[in-house]
Amino acid sequence: MEFWLSQWSGKPINIDRKTGEPVFIPLPFISVAGTIQKGILNELAKDSRTQNGFIDRILFVIPDNIQKEYWSETDLPPVVSEKWESIISNLLNLTVTNDDTLNPSPEVLRFTPEAKKVLFEWQKVNTDQCNEAENEAVSGIFSKMDMYVLRLALILEMMRYACNESDKQAVSIEAVQGAVKLVEYFKNSAVKVNSILSKASPLDKHPADKQTLYKALPDTFTTERGLQIAEGLGVAERTFKYFLNEKELFTRISRGEYEKRI
Repeated sequence: MEFWLSQWSGKPINIDRKTGEPVFIPLPFISVAGTIQKGILNELAKDSRTQNGFIDRILFVIPDNIQKEYWSETDLPPVVSEKWESIISNLLNLTVTNDDTLNPSPEVLRFTPEAKKVLFEWQKVNTDQCNEAENEAVSGIFSKMDMYVLRLALILEMMRYACNESDKQAVSIEAVQGAVKLVEYFKNSAVKVNSILSKASPLDKHPADKQTLYKALPDTFTTERGLQIAEGLGVAERTFKYFLNEKELFTRISRGEYEKRI
């Protein structure tokens, strides 16, 4: 988990192996994409991933009113795939400059004055929404969009270059406007995900062994009794005591005595 949280920020990867050569990647980039059913979103949010910022880092796509389509014999026009291949080829053919250590040396693209103005206006609105969010989860989602709007603007500018619409000298207002539209969509999708997760039981966010332990505990119990039950289920003492700090699941009645909340 710590690895994925740090890689979102592009922190260098340093792996020291007992066998074999060490690995150092100064500028890592990992792209992850996939699908998941709404019904098992809670599995993705387990192990406090809504609190540690993991969920905030994911860009969700949740179309409304999805319906099964009829079969169709309509094919994708060949010109579409041809143009897409040309775009990707233009990007892959870009030259990369290496530094003295033979590592890639990034090329910096700054924003045009017009693009920067649009970007700052959007960030001001997004910051207000972040500060006025209904809960910390939504606030965390909105705060990550400050970084995503920059990344998406750069991606769109490079796509414009690949389509011969840009000279790759600066990030244009067109790229920023497109990035703003994208992050607003992703913000709305993230709010939908948060709504789904907030309706779930707090227990669903935890792994199976903790769910089993919780169900085995009586409605009220002492720390000593809880430790006995945890030990019988193979849960370590430290893990159990840390589990007791989950305020959504337990209420501390008095010193050494707790009550289940659900």
